[in-house]
Formats: sequence, C-alpha cells, structure tokens
Amino acid sequence: MEIKAPVLFEGLQTTQIISQLKNKGFKLYLRHHNNETEYYKGLSSSEKNIFKKIIYKIESLKYSGYQKKVLKEFETVFCLSEKEYNEVNSYSKNAELIHIFHGNRFVKILGKKGNYFFFHGDLSISDNKKALDETINLFKNLPQYQLVVASDRADNDIKKKISNIVNIDLVPIETTENLHCLFENAHANILLSYQNSGTKVKLFNALYNSRFVIINQNITDDHALMDLCLFGSDMNEIRKLIIETEKKDYNGNEYRSEVLEKNYSDDAKAKKMAKIIFKD
Repeated sequence: MEIKAPVLFEGLQTTQIISQLKNKGFKLYLRHHNNETEYYKGLSSSEKNIFKKIIYKIESLKYSGYQKKVLKEFETVFCLSEKEYNEVNSYSKNAELIHIFHGNRFVKILGKKGNYFFFHGDLSISDNKKALDETINLFKNLPQYQLVVASDRADNDIKKKISNIVNIDLVPIETTENLHCLFENAHANILLSYQNSGTKVKLFNALYNSRFVIINQNITDDHALMDLCLFGSDMNEIRKLIIETEKKDYNGNEYRSEVLEKNYSDDAKAKKMAKIIFKD
C-alpha cells in the first residue's frame, strides 16, 4: 500500500480487493484470462458428474453480474482473444487486445514426417475429457493410424478405455522436455474444445514445437492462427483431415516462423503492455 505503483491483476479471481486500492489513488489494470461466465457455463455443459455440473452453473451465474460491474473499474483490461476484446469493449470501452503469453521463442525446424497423431492435455478438466472421448472414438475406427495421448492426470476409467485399443497409447508428460520430445515426433496434433473461450495455450505449444495441427472451431478465434492449422467443423471433417494429413509431408517451418515470430512473440506483447501501463 505504501508503493503508489500501477497494480496488474491476473484474472478476475484476484479482483476482490480493488475497492481498497481504487479509493487510494492506485491505477488498476487487468489481464482478463476468460469470460468467466462463459467458461464455467462450458464446464457445466461438458461435465458428467451432476454435482460438479450444478457447481459450475452456479459459478457461471455469480460471475455474470460481477464481471460487467468490475471491468469498468480498470484503466485498461488486457484481453487474450478477439471475442473477449469485443465483449469487454461493448460495456466498458477500456479493452486492449494482447494475445496470450505462451513461453515459446522460436519455431522448431522439423522434418517432413512424424510417427503418430498426438493428443495432450489435463484430463481432470471436463472439456479435455470430452475432447479425448471424441478423439478415441475416431481412432477406434481408424486402426491403421497410431494415436499417442499424453497426460499426467488420466483417471482409471480413461486408462482402462485406452488399454483395450491397440492403436492408442497413453503416456505421462512429467517434464517440459518430455512434452517437447513428444511434439517433435508427432506428425499431427489433435486439438479439440467445446468451450468458446479464446485461443488455447496448447495451440501455441503445438505450432511452435510440432508439425500439422488439426483443430475445431473453439481452439482459436484468431484468423491468422487458424490459417496455420487444418480446420474441421465437425468430427466427420476431423476424420477426413486425419486421413489426408497422414499422407502429407510437412513443409510449414518457414511460413510458420514468419507469422508467429513476427506477430505473437512474448517480448513484443510485454513491451506493448508496459507502454500502455507506463504511458505517463
């Protein structure tokens, strides 16, 4: 409280104390990680456990009024996606689009072929579990293609389901180095989501460190990033892309480097945020 510096909040979950700071002359800024109302609504929709489904629905309703009220209190709200940028600007007029920080610096230069299709994620999250179920159903009927699923949070039901399918392997992630090794040996990544909450971090990780990336409509709303991916609007289209991609050589290193390193570097985003916060 003694240091009259700007305060940067990370996510709406941290913002309960803003009234104490606002009245003492602090300038407040927010990195708006999600539209929390839509995020929890999506979790509720994907969740199979009825108790968790109800809890997520209540969270969604609680955030609905809160976020519209509190977002107006900030000098600037830094939004991670175009969808959220447009939402925030529609009622508080203080949004700035600063894409997600992802921690990657350079696009890996990789050969034309990988060894398998790759799915990774936190399988304690209902959206990822639903995406994996859909992916497993696809590969059960494509026995000629190998799928590697990487996660440190697979429950016994998932382990049992995968153990009975010859062309699907479940492996742990454990370390960043191991994850990068899995990316480098993959021919194509399967990224699916049933929550429309902006660009997912896992997309950047796949684009920087692997070959082809097959996505559905909820992985990103950024058209430049979509152009670097193979897009399927439903599971039939995803299936066709899997079959087509297996035959293709990957030649995207140069173009991907040009787009990502020019427009999506973490350094450039940090400098833009600092320029806005310390404009005076």
